[in-house]
Amino acid sequence: MTTLADQPATAAGRTPERLEKRNRRLLVLSAFLAVVVLALGGWLLFDSDGGAEASIPAEIDAVVEDYFNAWNAYDADALRAVTTDGFRIYESEYLTEFTASGPVSLSYDLDWALNRIEVVYPTVEARWTRYGGPVVAGEGPWLAAQVVGSVRVPRPNLPPVEFRGVVMLTIVDEDGTLKVARDIGIRYEVKD
Repeated sequence: MTTLADQPATAAGRTPERLEKRNRRLLVLSAFLAVVVLALGGWLLFDSDGGAEASIPAEIDAVVEDYFNAWNAYDADALRAVTTDGFRIYESEYLTEFTASGPVSLSYDLDWALNRIEVVYPTVEARWTRYGGPVVAGEGPWLAAQVVGSVRVPRPNLPPVEFRGVVMLTIVDEDGTLKVARDIGIRYEVKD
């Protein structure tokens, strides 16, 4: 029989050693699941041609291509033309060395994106690279997941910084024109 003086952990048969062992097992399981997720992401990154059976609507692929071309050309008018008025970008903080930093928590509007494209991106020489074609789901609105890479030069005389990740674009039909309504990005910094 337990008394009020007994420690709750020992009263239930949970000694500090058993708790430590359980925590270690949970840590190993978490690490294993992280490796599986990274392996699946790597497979998608390096084998993302989708196979011959994959069919991406040409209109959707064109919107995705126009979107990244606008960023790469630092063309605010082109970005404005391919996005909705209520366009939002959602990002997680950049992930470093394959470690998770938390949920997608940063949110920006079209004005922020236009500032980045006109002011910031040209100074850091940012460029997006698409790996393979997007994976598309839906029949309107559409979700297009695109594996991407980005290289930036943060300051003169510093080496370029490389990021990789997945960008999920929500594409909507706005008055007969397909446009990007949301950009949800999860990226990590590539370390040598």
